[in-house]
Amino acid sequence: LYFEHLDRFLQVFEGKQIKCLLYDDLQASPREFMQEVYSHIGVDPSFEPELIEKKYHTRKARPRFQNVYNTLVKCSKWVSGLGRGAAKVVQFVRAKGWVDLFHRLNRGADFPELSPQKKQDLAAYYQNDVKRLSRLLDRELHNKWLHPYIEKNKN
Repeated sequence: LYFEHLDRFLQVFEGKQIKCLLYDDLQASPREFMQEVYSHIGVDPSFEPELIEKKYHTRKARPRFQNVYNTLVKCSKWVSGLGRGAAKVVQFVRAKGWVDLFHRLNRGADFPELSPQKKQDLAAYYQNDVKRLSRLLDRELHNKWLHPYIEKNKN
Protein backbone atom coordinates (compact mmCIF):
# COMPACT_ATOMS: atom_id res chain seq x y z
CA LEU A 1 0.00 0.00 0.00
CA TYR A 2 1.54 3.25 -1.18
CA PHE A 3 0.53 5.52 1.67
CA GLU A 4 1.87 3.23 4.37
CA HIS A 5 5.28 2.92 2.72
CA LEU A 6 5.50 6.60 1.90
CA ASP A 7 4.45 7.50 5.44
CA ARG A 8 7.35 5.41 6.83
CA PHE A 9 9.83 7.35 4.68
CA LEU A 10 8.32 10.65 5.79
CA GLN A 11 8.87 9.68 9.42
CA VAL A 12 12.61 9.35 8.74
CA PHE A 13 13.33 11.94 6.02
CA GLU A 14 12.33 15.56 5.64
CA GLY A 15 9.47 16.12 3.20
CA LYS A 16 11.67 18.14 0.84
CA GLN A 17 14.02 15.14 0.49
CA ILE A 18 11.25 13.01 -1.00
CA LYS A 19 9.65 13.60 -4.38
CA CYS A 20 6.54 11.54 -4.91
CA LEU A 21 5.59 11.21 -8.57
CA LEU A 22 2.90 9.13 -10.20
CA TYR A 23 3.27 6.79 -13.14
CA ASP A 24 0.11 8.39 -14.59
CA ASP A 25 2.04 11.66 -14.88
CA LEU A 26 4.96 9.94 -16.60
CA GLN A 27 2.58 8.46 -19.16
CA ALA A 28 0.76 11.75 -19.70
CA SER A 29 3.80 13.99 -20.11
CA PRO A 30 7.23 12.34 -19.96
CA ARG A 31 9.19 15.55 -20.54
CA GLU A 32 7.55 17.46 -17.70
CA PHE A 33 7.83 14.41 -15.47
CA MET A 34 11.56 14.12 -16.08
CA GLN A 35 12.04 17.86 -15.60
CA GLU A 36 10.51 17.47 -12.14
CA VAL A 37 12.84 14.58 -11.37
CA TYR A 38 15.90 16.47 -12.62
CA SER A 39 14.98 19.60 -10.73
CA HIS A 40 14.52 17.62 -7.52
CA ILE A 41 17.90 15.87 -7.74
CA GLY A 42 19.84 18.93 -8.90
CA VAL A 43 20.22 18.11 -12.60
CA ASP A 44 19.64 20.82 -15.18
CA PRO A 45 15.89 20.48 -15.90
CA SER A 46 16.46 21.41 -19.54
CA PHE A 47 18.42 18.17 -20.06
CA GLU A 48 16.53 15.85 -22.37
CA PRO A 49 17.70 12.27 -22.95
CA GLU A 50 17.65 10.95 -26.50
CA LEU A 51 15.10 8.26 -25.74
CA ILE A 52 12.51 10.36 -23.89
CA GLU A 53 9.75 9.29 -26.29
CA LYS A 54 10.79 5.61 -26.51
CA LYS A 55 8.28 3.26 -24.92
CA TYR A 56 9.59 0.19 -23.13
CA HIS A 57 7.64 -2.82 -21.97
CA THR A 58 4.34 -1.53 -23.31
CA ARG A 59 2.93 -4.86 -24.35
CA LYS A 60 0.49 -6.64 -22.12
CA ALA A 61 1.47 -10.17 -22.97
CA ARG A 62 3.43 -12.90 -21.29
CA PRO A 63 6.60 -14.16 -22.93
CA ARG A 64 5.86 -17.39 -24.81
CA PHE A 65 9.06 -18.95 -23.47
CA GLN A 66 9.40 -17.48 -19.97
CA ASN A 67 12.50 -19.51 -19.01
CA VAL A 68 14.37 -18.45 -22.16
CA TYR A 69 13.39 -14.83 -21.49
CA ASN A 70 14.54 -15.01 -17.83
CA THR A 71 17.85 -16.61 -18.86
CA LEU A 72 18.56 -13.93 -21.47
CA VAL A 73 17.78 -11.15 -18.98
CA LYS A 74 20.19 -12.69 -16.45
CA CYS A 75 22.88 -13.12 -19.12
CA SER A 76 22.47 -9.52 -20.24
CA LYS A 77 22.89 -8.27 -16.67
CA TRP A 78 25.88 -10.54 -16.13
CA VAL A 79 27.60 -9.46 -19.36
CA SER A 80 26.88 -5.78 -18.64
CA GLY A 81 28.54 -6.18 -15.26
CA LEU A 82 31.76 -7.57 -16.74
CA GLY A 83 33.04 -4.18 -17.78
CA ARG A 84 32.90 -1.60 -20.50
CA GLY A 85 33.84 -3.89 -23.38
CA ALA A 86 31.27 -6.51 -22.46
CA ALA A 87 28.58 -3.87 -21.96
CA LYS A 88 29.27 -2.71 -25.51
CA VAL A 89 28.30 -6.19 -26.71
CA VAL A 90 24.89 -5.77 -25.08
CA GLN A 91 24.56 -2.30 -26.62
CA PHE A 92 25.50 -3.72 -30.03
CA VAL A 93 22.87 -6.45 -29.76
CA ARG A 94 20.23 -3.86 -28.81
CA ALA A 95 21.31 -1.46 -31.58
CA LYS A 96 21.00 -4.20 -34.22
CA GLY A 97 17.39 -4.72 -33.15
CA TRP A 98 17.94 -8.31 -32.06
CA VAL A 99 16.29 -7.69 -28.68
CA ASP A 100 13.19 -6.27 -30.33
CA LEU A 101 13.13 -9.20 -32.74
CA PHE A 102 13.35 -11.65 -29.86
CA HIS A 103 10.44 -9.91 -28.08
CA ARG A 104 8.31 -10.10 -31.23
CA LEU A 105 9.10 -13.79 -31.70
CA ASN A 106 8.61 -14.58 -28.02
CA ARG A 107 5.25 -12.87 -27.65
CA GLY A 108 2.83 -15.11 -25.84
CA ALA A 109 -0.81 -14.79 -24.94
CA ASP A 110 -2.15 -11.50 -23.61
CA PHE A 111 -2.62 -11.26 -19.88
CA PRO A 112 -6.24 -12.01 -19.03
CA GLU A 113 -8.57 -9.11 -18.21
CA LEU A 114 -9.64 -8.90 -14.58
CA SER A 115 -13.28 -9.68 -13.95
CA PRO A 116 -15.56 -6.78 -12.92
CA GLN A 117 -15.93 -8.40 -9.49
CA LYS A 118 -12.15 -8.66 -9.01
CA LYS A 119 -11.76 -4.98 -10.04
CA GLN A 120 -14.42 -4.00 -7.52
CA ASP A 121 -12.79 -6.07 -4.77
CA LEU A 122 -9.39 -4.51 -5.45
CA ALA A 123 -10.86 -1.00 -5.52
CA ALA A 124 -12.53 -1.62 -2.14
CA TYR A 125 -9.28 -3.02 -0.73
CA TYR A 126 -7.22 0.02 -1.80
CA GLN A 127 -9.88 2.67 -1.18
CA ASN A 128 -8.69 3.85 2.26
CA ASP A 129 -5.05 3.93 1.18
CA VAL A 130 -5.88 5.96 -1.93
CA LYS A 131 -7.85 8.48 0.16
CA ARG A 132 -4.92 8.91 2.54
CA LEU A 133 -2.45 9.22 -0.34
CA SER A 134 -4.71 11.80 -2.02
CA ARG A 135 -4.65 13.95 1.11
CA LEU A 136 -0.90 13.59 1.52
CA LEU A 137 -0.15 14.53 -2.10
CA ASP A 138 -2.96 17.06 -2.29
CA ARG A 139 -4.21 15.40 -5.47
CA GLU A 140 -7.54 13.82 -6.28
CA LEU A 141 -6.80 10.17 -6.99
CA HIS A 142 -10.01 8.40 -5.96
CA ASN A 143 -12.06 9.33 -9.03
CA LYS A 144 -9.28 8.38 -11.42
CA TRP A 145 -8.10 5.18 -9.78
CA LEU A 146 -11.10 3.72 -7.98
CA HIS A 147 -14.38 5.39 -8.86
CA PRO A 148 -14.87 3.66 -12.24
CA TYR A 149 -14.57 0.21 -10.65
CA ILE A 150 -16.64 0.86 -7.54
CA GLU A 151 -19.52 2.63 -9.25
CA LYS A 152 -19.93 0.28 -12.23
CA ASN A 153 -20.89 -2.64 -10.07
CA LYS A 154 -23.19 -0.99 -7.51
CA ASN A 155 -26.29 -1.40 -9.70
